[in-house]
Formats: sequence, structure tokens, C-alpha cells
Amino acid sequence: MTQKSSLKLTNSIRHTIILGLAAGLGTVLLLGQDSLLFLSGSVVTQDGSPPPGVVRIELICLGAAPQDAYTDPAGNFQFRFDSMGRFAPSFMAPAEQSGGAHATSPAVDTLKMCDLSVAVPGFQPMRLHLNMLEGRGIYDVGAIALERITRQRLTTGSASSLGVPRKAMVAREKGRQALVAGNLKQAESALAAATSLYPKYGAAWIDLGVVHLQRGDLESAASAFRWALEADPKIVPAYLGLTGISLQEGKWQEAAEWSSRAMALYPFGLPRAYYLNAVANFQLGRVDAAQRSAEAARSQEDEPPPEVDQLLAAIHAQRGDYDAAARLLRNCLKRAGSPLAELARRQLAEVEAQAGSARD
Repeated sequence: MTQKSSLKLTNSIRHTIILGLAAGLGTVLLLGQDSLLFLSGSVVTQDGSPPPGVVRIELICLGAAPQDAYTDPAGNFQFRFDSMGRFAPSFMAPAEQSGGAHATSPAVDTLKMCDLSVAVPGFQPMRLHLNMLEGRGIYDVGAIALERITRQRLTTGSASSLGVPRKAMVAREKGRQALVAGNLKQAESALAAATSLYPKYGAAWIDLGVVHLQRGDLESAASAFRWALEADPKIVPAYLGLTGISLQEGKWQEAAEWSSRAMALYPFGLPRAYYLNAVANFQLGRVDAAQRSAEAARSQEDEPPPEVDQLLAAIHAQRGDYDAAARLLRNCLKRAGSPLAELARRQLAEVEAQAGSARD
């Protein structure tokens, strides 16, 4: 393939991939591939015993309605996502239903945007941020320990943000609900209030960044993500958000650096970071680095998203390996939806034509 035709693949890939992160930060199962995911854990009291009665666990994700699961008699709970990305809560203990090797890996980086909420009468409400979630296909948050309410302590507990004032948490929740409802003005106001009440509220800064992204205000979104990192240098969605913004603005070096920092924090379990890193390096002309990251992204998922194969096809085409590029594009077409599928078909026709010319 000539340099010019390679550039066509590059540009077409950029237009279909780069906006995906900004549009999908607030959704569950960003990549949308056919896969299963299990999120499990348990609820216990301070002495390690199961809580009284059945406990409702709420999974709260931006861009999706809250979903519920309930504990079994031993205090275990599980959220299950089916192949269509739908929630299927279960009473069964994780060991009885997890599916073992049958579970595959959706986009864990977007699940890290979610919270688990537990409210039991007589106990402190608990809010667990999933930004530190790790695993592959089956994710275990461990035991959520409930603390009894006493006269001396009536504050709201949180598993990972113990210093967050209750007013800030309430404001953030209002903002998240407004965002889910599509009321961006109300969401921005509430989330700005949450960060004003507690400037170190990293999760609220992330939510505010998502609001700005949905409004198309990249500068404000980037500022919010940077504030999130000031509050918590390990909050991965901020790195992904800044990577996506850098890609949208054509700042390839910055995109490579932001995604590399996310990869350094989580060498395994963040295939999206590796993929975006591959895009950035490809745009910089670092084909070897792009291929390493793209192949790492592919290896971390049992069913890689079609855009990974599309990017690898462009890499192989640039190297002159048209047969490999065509094979990857055909594989991409098996899973890609529109408009990615339409683009992949055009690219496949171009690659096949180049392969034919090379044989003549």
C-alpha cells in the first residue's frame, strides 16, 4: 500500500475511534462486544456476620438507570451483564453462578465510573467507588462492612472517600441523576456544588468532566479531569478522559503520555487505555509501539472490540502485509455495527486491491 492509501486508513480510523471515548465515558459496556461480566461481593456487619435480612445493592453508573441486586442468606450479591449489555441481578452466590472460564472481559474502564450503594436501616450508608476495580470478566469488590449508627456518629460512610462531607455526596448524587436524565445544566450546577463543597472529591470532578464532554466543552472537561487527578492521582477515568480529549484535538503526543500513565497504573485490565495508546502512537508514526499496544489491548479481552482489529489492519497495511490486514478487517466485520462496518468494508476493498496489485 502506498503512503497515501495508508493515510486514508489512518484518517478514517481517527474519525470513528477518537470520539468514542468522549461519547462513552458515562456508559456501561462502552465497547459493546458480546461478552459476560460478573460483579460480585458481599455485605457483612462489623463482626463479619451477614447483615439482618435481605440487603439491596444499587449499582449507579452515569448514562444508565441505577440497577439493583440483592444479597443471599450469606450476604453475597452479584450483578451479571448478559451478551447484550443488560443487567441480570441474581440472588445466587457468586461461586454458584459466576461461570468461570465462560466469562469474558467487557470494558472494565467504564465500569470504574460506577458506584455501589448500600443502605440498611440502623447502619451507616455506604458508597463504594469502583475506580480501583481490577480483574478480568469476573470482578470481586470484596466485603462491604456495615457500621452501626450511634449517637456520636451520624455521618455518611464511604468505602473509598471517607473524608467527603455528606452535603457534597448529596450534591454529587443530584448531579449524577440529572446527567442520567439528560439535564446537563442541572447536572453541571449540582456537580460544581459538590466539588466546591469538597475540592478533593475526585469522583465528582470526573462526573463534572463527563458533563462538559457531553456539552462539547473540551477545555472545561480537561480542567475537571486534571482536578480529579489532583484529588486522586490513581483515578483512572481522568487519564482516559484526558487521552480522549487529546485525541480529539489532534495532540497525539499528549494522548500517548496520558494513556501511558493509565497503563502504568494498571498493566492489565485496561484494554481501552492500550487501544487509545496504540491510536496515538500510530498517528505519531511509531508503528512498532502502536502494534505492541494494539496487540496488548487485543490479548486482554476474550472477544476484542472490532475497532482494535481495524487499527491492527491499518498497521499491517502500512507494513505492506495486506493479507494480514484483510484478515483482520474481515474479523472486524463479523462484529462491527454501522458506521464502523461500512468503513471497514471500504477499507477491506482498498486492502484487497493493494494485495492484488502486489501479486501482479
